[in-house]
Amino acid sequence: METFLPLNSLGCDEWVRIPFPVPAYLTVRAAGDMRRDGEGRGRFYRSVGLDPEHVYVVGQMHSRTVVVVPAEAGDGGRTTIGEHFTPHADGLITGDPGAVLGITVADCMPIYLYDTVTDARGLLHSGWRGTGILDKAIGMLGDRFGSKAEDLVVTMGPCISAASYEVDEDRAGTFAAEWGEGAVRRPAGRPYLDLRAANEEICRRNGVDLINVINHCTVRESKLGSYRREGPDRYTLMLALLGGTLQLGDK
Repeated sequence: METFLPLNSLGCDEWVRIPFPVPAYLTVRAAGDMRRDGEGRGRFYRSVGLDPEHVYVVGQMHSRTVVVVPAEAGDGGRTTIGEHFTPHADGLITGDPGAVLGITVADCMPIYLYDTVTDARGLLHSGWRGTGILDKAIGMLGDRFGSKAEDLVVTMGPCISAASYEVDEDRAGTFAAEWGEGAVRRPAGRPYLDLRAANEEICRRNGVDLINVINHCTVRESKLGSYRREGPDRYTLMLALLGGTLQLGDK
């Protein structure tokens, strides 16, 4: 199912609630840049009443590496604002409902996972190089928590759309070889990657049927952060969170 998310539906201009069985959120550009250890991130936590002591984050290397928290967290210690930090990974899964998972995105796709039976959940950072991390996370949820595909809910958050993601032929060929021809579109003969189609294919291969796609393009929606639209020196990292409860707070 595809959904357009009302970006100001909560009367809050800094973050939106993601439609999901458990609390899930995404900051927008008005919240400022959510770079790790940055003042903007610390200010945001204070404004919404979220204690970074409960938040687990990863280094985000555009990999397919997923860690289980809290068991595998903390080899990177803490960030300067107090989050639990694990470097060299791009996804987190947990069976602890008190753990808040966090990743940042700015054209890459945040992917939220939830097992409606075991209460296990996960949050992933998935760009073109990391596409496949969803496959890894689904397998790990089964291995670590006994999750079954038919019990999983997967929500794909806002990301760069196929209409905006033109690439060269080498990248397109590599992507199509792994995720199928439907993961590359060719309007006017030029190749464009479709991250949503690739991850929908991963869900199909694993037998996951409960899929929700938030169909906003980060490049075309100015309220969202985008590396391609804003440029490498000015882009706004958005913070995706799974778990916890955010308060409207003072702007």
